[in-house]
Formats: sequence, structure tokens, C-alpha cells
Amino acid sequence: MAHKKKIAVFANGWNTGALNDALNGMSDIAKKEDFDTYIFVSHCSYNGFDYLNRGELNIYELPDIEDYDGAIVFSTLLNSDKTAEKLCLHATDHDVPIVSIGLQIPDIPYVSVNNETGMFDLVTHLIEVHDIKRAVFIGGSQDHIENQIRLRVTKDVMTSHGLELKDEDIYYADWNNVVASDIARHCSSSPEGLPDAFICANDIMALAVAATLVDLGYNLPEDVIITGFDNIEAGKGYYPTITTVSPNYDKVGEKAVSLLFDIINGVPTEKEVYVDSDFVCCESCGCTEASKYENIRRTYCQKSYTYSSDLHWLDSEERQLFMRITNSTDPDSFKETLTDFFVEHHHFSGNDFLMMFHFDYLKKINVDESEMFSEAYNQKLDPIVALMDGKPVDVKRRNSHDLIPGYKKQAKEQHRFFFYPLHMNQYNYGYVVYNEKSKLTSGVFSMFDYLEKIQQAIQFLRVSIRMSYLNNELSVLYDKDPMTGLFNRFCYEKKAIPLFEECNQKGISMAIMFVDINYMKLINDKYGHLHGDKAILAVTKAITGSISDDWLAIRYGGDEFLIVGPDCDTQKADSIKQSIMDHLEKGNTNGSRPYNITASCGFVITDPEKQKSLQDYIRSADRIMYGLKREIHRHDNDNN
Repeated sequence: MAHKKKIAVFANGWNTGALNDALNGMSDIAKKEDFDTYIFVSHCSYNGFDYLNRGELNIYELPDIEDYDGAIVFSTLLNSDKTAEKLCLHATDHDVPIVSIGLQIPDIPYVSVNNETGMFDLVTHLIEVHDIKRAVFIGGSQDHIENQIRLRVTKDVMTSHGLELKDEDIYYADWNNVVASDIARHCSSSPEGLPDAFICANDIMALAVAATLVDLGYNLPEDVIITGFDNIEAGKGYYPTITTVSPNYDKVGEKAVSLLFDIINGVPTEKEVYVDSDFVCCESCGCTEASKYENIRRTYCQKSYTYSSDLHWLDSEERQLFMRITNSTDPDSFKETLTDFFVEHHHFSGNDFLMMFHFDYLKKINVDESEMFSEAYNQKLDPIVALMDGKPVDVKRRNSHDLIPGYKKQAKEQHRFFFYPLHMNQYNYGYVVYNEKSKLTSGVFSMFDYLEKIQQAIQFLRVSIRMSYLNNELSVLYDKDPMTGLFNRFCYEKKAIPLFEECNQKGISMAIMFVDINYMKLINDKYGHLHGDKAILAVTKAITGSISDDWLAIRYGGDEFLIVGPDCDTQKADSIKQSIMDHLEKGNTNGSRPYNITASCGFVITDPEKQKSLQDYIRSADRIMYGLKREIHRHDNDNN
């Protein structure tokens, strides 16, 4: 079977450092096997709202797994074991090779970090070199397998040295730096005081504890030792540098993709592979060999200005993008706005960028998201922004398998594509794609914050379009007579006067026509108001069937109608008046009602040269109409 030359990777955006280390570890085999890597990234979190997490996790439903030679899932980093298991089982059901990183799932080949080796050496070092007696363990989530291993090793090493990690000294912060900071404050103010060491299950929490204690006036590591796990860049540049454990994700990535291609190529291989973690001794435990860390810290400091400058730059771009999106008025202007923006500003997104969008989200603004998005992703997604080499390109999506319209893999060229969801709560209306050259995928900046601002702007735009629609509907209700659908008297100043003034300025004559139903009171009194309403509707139909679209028909009173028609002379006005009468007479002759409906109609033709107001002409037309009405009544009385 011919290879498709691409693999899928399912990952979490909160662990970009680990992800990029692993992807770098895959690069040699990617080059050897000549494949692209499609990375589908969510920002699902343990402390996130369920509906938001669902919107994030839906990105994993975007690809058709059969379009790939194989897949790798960062199962322990997805922050959803259930999702990891679902992805693995889905791949095996379709005979697509898949490798799990971290989580051991029945019948699924996996590569795992051996948390025990590095953790054992770290805790042993703290006891044997720094003589700690009491430790506080700050874990991630209680049911996370890697957290459980790190806690177990800590307990076992302390026990083997005649020490005890007490239950009251075990905390769970759900991998959250804010919670870890609160735990540090709690410990500092407790009767027991600070422990000899805070052993944190990751570096993020370790840094939060360190920063909090420094703010409280403690000296590190003199007053307390702090350790972490993961060996992230921020920990290397901090003072004191964070003593930690390296999970060696570069080796993990290399082993995972090697295992995957052994399976793809039918090479017999081990289905369980372990990569030892390594203890990284730094300053926060009290080992202060300054020269060892100076070069790392110097480089980190040198980059700090660039980072700060880029952060301000990115923040400015985010504000501009938010304003441009929210100033859009409809889907077309939204598309044009986004394209113009990313053509001008692609320093962070990169020269190659794609945004796919479900345009119904902004078109069908009165349809609830639950009705619009029955599936996570569907074929209705179309490119709204597509850049190649920094220039906009017009590309079309061929089908649901075409995730990057316009892209075709070239032999001996390998790329990484990062896919992120766009959603409102659990409802997904699009996704964005960046390649390996984008600064936003480096882990230096918060992709979550960046995409959140875009999504907030899109939601603001949807609400704005909806409000504009509702305002128009309200305006129509305010301007239109509910019974006849004609403009009402409130619309006189909004429509009739401006039209009159425009015609006067252009020297165009107008017809001002006044229509009144004859014997309306008699119809109401003898046949009831329901028939009176039918008479009004009959005259309405006669009027609308006789005038053109550029004329205004206004229900001026109960049974009175005002007609304002531009570019009209006496002959044309007479013709329209006769047409109205003919429509009414036709209705009278079909025998559908026990009475006839007639109307009196008077009109005048405006003279732009005269200084008369519209109201002056209306009064003249009204007088003519009532003169005709009196003649009809006199004639009818004489005949009776």
C-alpha cells in the first residue's frame, strides 16, 4: 500500500515545550521517511468548564484517521484520558497504526517516560545531600497517572530513609500555578511553618511557589528548597534555577515515531518502550555552582528584551485584530477584513496561514448554535483567510478530507502543521492552521490567549450582526402598519419628506394622492369590524397593485391612505387613480361580499419651482378627495 506521507499527532497546547521537544525528536525519521506531521492541538484543561473543554477536544474529530499513515497521541498530556482512549480505539478500528505516549491502553503500542528514575534521584539528592526531614508535595490532579508515580516515588524514597511524607503535607493543585501559589501562602502561615522542601509535580507550580515565597520575604534556597518536574525554559532562566527532572521528550518523540514506522513498515518491534527521566540538579535545592548556570541565565536575559518587545507587539496586533473584526458588518466584510489584516500583519502567524470558517455562523444569526452544529466539523467549512508566502490566495476546499486547501506535499520537503479549534462553547465553527515557522507555535507566546481574543471578537461580531438584524426588524415593525404592511404615519417624516425634498432639489414633479374608503362607517356598523378590516385590505391591495416600487404608500389614518409618487405628471397620476378604482370594481363584481367597496381619490402634482411644503400638497389633495367624496354621497342620496 502506498504511503500517504503524513502522520497525525494529537496533543495539548498547555504542554508546548514537551510537544516541540518531541517533534524535534521526530525530525530525523520525518526526513528519512519524508512525511508531513499534522498536529491537532486542544487547550483542554482539568480546571476548565466542561462545555469549553468539549469545544477544544472537538479538534480531534477534524481529521479522518484513514487519511494518515499512522498517528501518535500524547495520551497523558491531553488532560482527558477518555479522549485519549477514544482516539486510540478509533484508529485501531480503522486499521491505522497508532502509538500512545504516556498512557498504557490495552493492545495499543506505547512509549512512556519513566518518571521513577529522575524522581528517585531528585528525592534521594534532597535527603542525602541537603538533609531534608520534612517535605510538602504539591501534585497535579489526583487521578493523573504521572502525578501518582511522582508521589509514590517521593513517599518510597522518604520511607527508605526513615522519613515520612504525611497526608497533611500532600496537596493537589491540578497543575495550576494560582492554586500552587495559594498552597505556598497557606504553608507559610500554618503553625508548622515552611517545610524543608516543596516537591512540585511540575515546574510551573514550582515557579509559582518560588515567586510567592519571594514576595513574602523568604530567601531561596536558604529558607526552603523548591523542586519541579519537566525542565522547562522558564525554570532555567529563573533565579535560583529550578532543580527539576527532565522527561527527555526529544527521546520520547524519537522512540514514538520510530515505533510507529516499524509498525507501518511491518518490522517486528517491542510494543512497550520506556525512556528514562533524568535528575537535573540546579540552584533551587541549594547546589549553587554559579558558573554552571550563568551562561543559561545570560542567554535567557538577553532574550528577555526581544520577548518583552514581541509581547507588546503581539498585544498591539491582538487589539487591532479585535477592533477590525468587531467593526465588520457582515460575513463578506469580515472575510475582507481578516485577509487584509493578515496580509499586513503576519510577523507572528507566519507567511503561511489558513483559517477555515463556517459562514452560516454569521449568516444564520437567528439559528441557535445547537441546531447549526450537530457535528463537531462538517463539509461546510470554507477558507476565510489563506496566505502563502505572505500573499492571499484563492483556494477552494474539495471535500472534508481537504484540511489545507491548496497545499500539495513536495517530495523531500517535510512540514509541520498545527491545527487549533475555533468555537463558541462546545460548538465549533472553524479552525486555524499554522506551520512550523509561526512564532505562535513556539511556546514562547500564549496561543490560548491569542485564539481566545479572536473567538471573543467573532462572538461579538455575531451578536452585533444579530442586534443589527433585530433593530431592522424593530424598525420595520415601527415603520409598518401591522394590518396592511404599508408604511404607517410614523414613517411619514422618515420616508415621505426626504423623498419630497430630494425630488424638489432635482426639479422632479411628484404625485401626492389621498385615498379614503367610502361608507366605511356603514360597513363597520352593518357587517362588523371584521368586514371593515377586509375593506381596508382590499383598498391596500388595489393601491399596491397599481403603483411601482419607488412610490410610497402610507396608511395615514383608519381608512385613509397617502400615496407619494416621484417623477409623475397628471396623465400618469390619472392612470394610477383609475387602476386603483378598476381593482376595487373587479372585487365588487365577483360576488364574494354583500357590499361594494369604493374609494374617493384626490391628487395634486407638485411644482418644484413653488415654495410649498409636502404638508401643503397633502392638504390640497385631501380637499380634492373630500370634494369627490361629497359628490359621491350627494349622488347616492339623490338616487335613494
